[in-house]
Amino acid sequence: MARTTVNYPFVHTARITTGACQNHFRGPSRGRRIIVTKKVVGRFEVNESKPRVQEQGNEGLLNLAAESWRFARLFSRVLDKLDAGEAPRYTSQLRYFIKRIEESLESAQLKLVNLEGHPYDPGITATALNIADFGPEDHLLIEQMVEPIVMGPNGIVKSGTVLLKKTD
Repeated sequence: MARTTVNYPFVHTARITTGACQNHFRGPSRGRRIIVTKKVVGRFEVNESKPRVQEQGNEGLLNLAAESWRFARLFSRVLDKLDAGEAPRYTSQLRYFIKRIEESLESAQLKLVNLEGHPYDPGITATALNIADFGPEDHLLIEQMVEPIVMGPNGIVKSGTVLLKKTD
């Protein structure tokens, strides 16, 4: 089996063998791994090339995003207790932090969804921690999101967790 090494401007090194093969390398798409299926018959042809986020990396990103979301909520509660002169500086830093988290998630085609203040519907993809405290006829409102819902390009990636309260 013949082996050829080809260097590309955005590829570390791709090894091509005679026949069909699959190579993994880092491409220009913000560090995401690109999987390229190649078929070599006399000359080099690329059959398929698409960016994929590895599942382990995706799970790590989801966990980091959820923890960052919790930290941002905690930090905003701390900001409410600061003096009026100090709070604006830290508020700007918090907005920048949240913006960077959202940009990182957007590059992985993910989005955090916060449903606080919305009416509770049993069909939403969030687990209600205190649902047993209410009757079936009660009108419920989502009082607090404990964990956000994570949406991906194909739908729900991770369900959230909520606390409910009764509306008057």
